[in-house]
Amino acid sequence: MQKKIYKFAKVFIIVAMLIWMAVTSFGSFYTVSNLSSILMSAALLGIMACGMMFPLLVSGPDLSVSGGMAVGGMVAVKYITSHGGTPASFAAGLFLALLVGALIGAVMGAAIHYFNLPSFIVTLAMQYVLYGVAQIGLKSKIVCSSPDMFCKLGNGRLFGFPIPVYVFLAFVILTVFLMHQTVFGRKSFMFGGNRKASVLCGIKGAPVAILVFAYSGMAAALAGVIMAAMNQQASATAGTGYDTNVLLACVLGGGSMGEGIGSAGGAVYGAIFVALLNNCLRIASVPSLYQEMIVGVLIIAAMAFENYFKAKASGMHWSRKKRKVEDTRDFA
Repeated sequence: MQKKIYKFAKVFIIVAMLIWMAVTSFGSFYTVSNLSSILMSAALLGIMACGMMFPLLVSGPDLSVSGGMAVGGMVAVKYITSHGGTPASFAAGLFLALLVGALIGAVMGAAIHYFNLPSFIVTLAMQYVLYGVAQIGLKSKIVCSSPDMFCKLGNGRLFGFPIPVYVFLAFVILTVFLMHQTVFGRKSFMFGGNRKASVLCGIKGAPVAILVFAYSGMAAALAGVIMAAMNQQASATAGTGYDTNVLLACVLGGGSMGEGIGSAGGAVYGAIFVALLNNCLRIASVPSLYQEMIVGVLIIAAMAFENYFKAKASGMHWSRKKRKVEDTRDFA
């Protein structure tokens, strides 16, 4: 019953936001350009939220996503522009960017596992490392690219909808498949739900820790490539602020840190909510400083709200619900 109420509340909030914007925006909300902007924003957020759901299942959030976006966009743009902008160079540049993103995530996962480090600290530190790498790679400049296929990835349309939306939907399908139809996904849920029992069952933690962060890193790189294609340029600061927005999307979508709870559907909901929220704040001309404050408050409120419903469902008082302390030593 509690879960049904919680799910209904999520849908109600989205509908209430749409009605409120219809009344207060004087028609500027329901324009083609504005709705397209919301879809594009939700696509970028959703891709990274789907990726971040895996680390959340097992350990904690991947706060390096904004840096991963910068590096992913840089790698793709530099490769494509240096190889003539041909279709082959576009495919190779995209593949190389995703590979680099996955390797970055794998390094973080390995550091968390083998050195027993908190994921929060490792990913936050990696974010600054990646910003530095992007600055060095771009030589503190903005590198432009305008090959036809690359531009279509960010700004093209198919049946009236932006291409990034289709990429987002494909990534959601991939995430659902990995979560529920593969050994990797089942192990991720098992480790998040009960690591010690998983270790006793003979499941090794190193591959799980490495792969969940590799997937998140790949998602961040993909989002970075799409953003670079949208802007037709790569910038070291392109992903600034996305880390907290993606975390908010995951938390609002029901992702729970290191407790084996999360879903691709939740990531989709969270991404749509955050995209709508940011758009509403922009239309209302809310200063960026206050927008950041609102996001921070919502992250805390969403986590408290989720914790309250979990405690109610288990029959415990929410303030006395024991929090699971992250301990990467349980990874065998």
